[in-house]
Amino acid sequence: DGTFSESHRAIPTKSLNVNTRREYVTFKIVPIESVRRPNLILLWWETLRLSSIWLSLGPVFLALVLLEVTGANINEFLAILCFVPIFLLHTSMNLLNDYYDHLKGVDRLGSIHAIQKGWVRAKDLYNWGISFLIIGVVVGLFIIFKAPASLLPLIGFSAVGVLEFSSNRMGLKYLGLGEVTIFLLTGPLLVLGYALALSVPIKNEFLLLGVYAGLLATFTIHVNNMREVMNNCQAGVKNLVTIFGFDRAKPIASIILLGIVFSWWLVLFQIGKGPMAYGFWFLGFLLLKWAYFKILWARSNESSHLSELLNRRYQIHFLMILFFGLSIIF
Repeated sequence: DGTFSESHRAIPTKSLNVNTRREYVTFKIVPIESVRRPNLILLWWETLRLSSIWLSLGPVFLALVLLEVTGANINEFLAILCFVPIFLLHTSMNLLNDYYDHLKGVDRLGSIHAIQKGWVRAKDLYNWGISFLIIGVVVGLFIIFKAPASLLPLIGFSAVGVLEFSSNRMGLKYLGLGEVTIFLLTGPLLVLGYALALSVPIKNEFLLLGVYAGLLATFTIHVNNMREVMNNCQAGVKNLVTIFGFDRAKPIASIILLGIVFSWWLVLFQIGKGPMAYGFWFLGFLLLKWAYFKILWARSNESSHLSELLNRRYQIHFLMILFFGLSIIF
């Protein structure tokens, strides 16, 4: 975990038989001074993996827009404050996930993050992750004092989900529950919790928004899992791709995409939007159609089509959030 020295970093260079009794790892010990780091902003951006932050903030943003459009009476201070614990819990999940993936060897096989580059120690990532989690829960508890008590179970479930997503105790993503956890935490539970925090009635459009956001985040993770299928199989990660295989993951992706498009259409129908709104819906449909064909054309996890989709997955997610927001405004 990087605590062996204060002056050197251990950079993994070769890993065999990861997550087994015969695991073999070769590390290169280098002085901290020789580790090339980016500027401070890029360092924190990469370490916290903020490119994925919209997976959590996006649904809350859309929920806020939907509340404004439907004329709900909300506490604006609480509406903005809710973004803080969501940001903290999301970054905590990223940090803890990178820490446990490093210990289990997942990131040593494929994805290269801050630990593998020697920018930070694994132990530091763990400490930061726990700190962000505690602060996020504390801010969440403050919100509870201003909101119904029914919000408490949701915050508790979110904290457990963040802490146990990839831990050595439960490791939800190693039990085949990764996609379900992501769907709930970034979809129905997130939108439902936000509505409860603001003491607004739970309507059908909010439940549908939760389904839309959860499926959108699940698709983003599914694309990454298709790319990392070999590494995840070796490391013992169970998800829809490793369980059903690469080829069967394609129709699963198409089902997720259909769910995204249909749930979005139902939201627009529920709130009675006009033709312009469906124009933005159609733009989103075309974007997802492009993503679908990229998956369909991929012959393996090393396909250039899949690599292109993977590199643009967060941009696609952001555009889908943007198009959805514009569709319910106009």
